[in-house]
Amino acid sequence: MVADELDYVVGVDTHLDEHVLAVVAAPSGAVVARRSVRASGRGYAAALRFAAGRPTGDGSRRISSRQPSTASPTIT
Repeated sequence: MVADELDYVVGVDTHLDEHVLAVVAAPSGAVVARRSVRASGRGYAAALRFAAGRPTGDGSRRISSRQPSTASPTIT
């Protein structure tokens, strides 16, 4: 179960022009942060910065993107 392995999860609701990100505390399901970004290169970069700046604990994973910059974000 995710709550047993991770402290936080970033969920994304994708749309044509905009994506909405939410950081959820895995054990409780509480939304602890939310942000909208444009569906563009700058928006994707902002989404990665937003997710990387969230709290992490022992059971968290870092978010990174592969090169080149056109690649999609991946969880590592």
